[in-house]
Amino acid sequence: MNSISSEALAGQCLILGFDGAQLDRPTADALSDIRPAGVILFARNIQARPQVQELMQSLHEICAPRLVCVDQEGGRVDRLRAVFPLFPSAERLELAGQQRLLKDYGRLTGQILNAFGFNVNFAPVLDLRYHDEDNALGTRYLGRDPMRVSESAREYLRGLQGNGITGCGKHFPGLGRAQLDSHFRLPEINASCEELWGEDLIPYRRLGDQLKMVMVSHAAYPRLRGNKRAVCEADRSDNSPPAPAAETRGSTSTKTIPASCDAEIYRILRDDIDFKGIALTDDLDMRAVHESMPAEKIPICCLEAGADFLVVGKNLDFAQLCRDQLATLFGDPSWREQVRARAKKLAPIPAVPQTDLEKIAELEEAFKEWKNQAGLTD
Repeated sequence: MNSISSEALAGQCLILGFDGAQLDRPTADALSDIRPAGVILFARNIQARPQVQELMQSLHEICAPRLVCVDQEGGRVDRLRAVFPLFPSAERLELAGQQRLLKDYGRLTGQILNAFGFNVNFAPVLDLRYHDEDNALGTRYLGRDPMRVSESAREYLRGLQGNGITGCGKHFPGLGRAQLDSHFRLPEINASCEELWGEDLIPYRRLGDQLKMVMVSHAAYPRLRGNKRAVCEADRSDNSPPAPAAETRGSTSTKTIPASCDAEIYRILRDDIDFKGIALTDDLDMRAVHESMPAEKIPICCLEAGADFLVVGKNLDFAQLCRDQLATLFGDPSWREQVRARAKKLAPIPAVPQTDLEKIAELEEAFKEWKNQAGLTD
């Protein structure tokens, strides 16, 4: 580990997206140089089945990603719509009122994504529906009741993760109260610690070991900052005083820091909820982050706050800046030790499969039949 360059270690903190259905020379060169831990594909990258197979092969040859990720929720977030029958939304599945459908949906989603060559799906959404404001969630909710959302997500994850795809709960600690879309503005969620603990955080608390990954949102939670241990205070048997709020080298003093950059949010996830898996940021290309701090501060702030991986969905120039900024940390032996800890967290993630076009064709027929039987035809 000590012989690996700081730049190479920094690259292994990143999950990157890019433009195009093929890898042009600048994109290939950037991915080869950064060698990220993972890549994420969007609808813009997925145009035809043979094209996906060729793209996956190119990615393996150029940067050998350990994680090949996608946001395949269904409904409005359906990255496979150009190459596969439409996936129903979470809302439509929940309205059907049969939790068995969620396990079947997870199973089929897992089989389909595995056949395309993915091993991670950034789903399910665990946010609670509080209102109909345009916060980019829309039909992506599993509902309002945190207990029901927990059980629906559990069934979905059982099906998904039983078929070679690791799921990812999002958007921690809860984006359902937001009234702005973090793609464009930084939402402020003024819920108290007690409100979040008693509602929004219930799915994360109940899913336990079922959740292998959690994505942290770009909303700000100003009532949580400087309020250490407040979330769990009512559940504690001792009378220890709150600890002082932590500051990090990349942090900012503003109370509107995004959760993805906020050490207190990761402390709640790790300590109060006792989450042992992988924590990653939402897409750092979003304006909610960039309006909060200078670009060069973002990567260090996120990593020092507690993120295991940073997601950059498109801007490879920004991705290279992230790599270069993070490399400044890895001259410190303690940060190199954290790389070992991150590698251990990756161990349970299934290996990246090869794209199997024949299997995809078989699954298309099975998926159509399931949708028809479930009354979920388009």
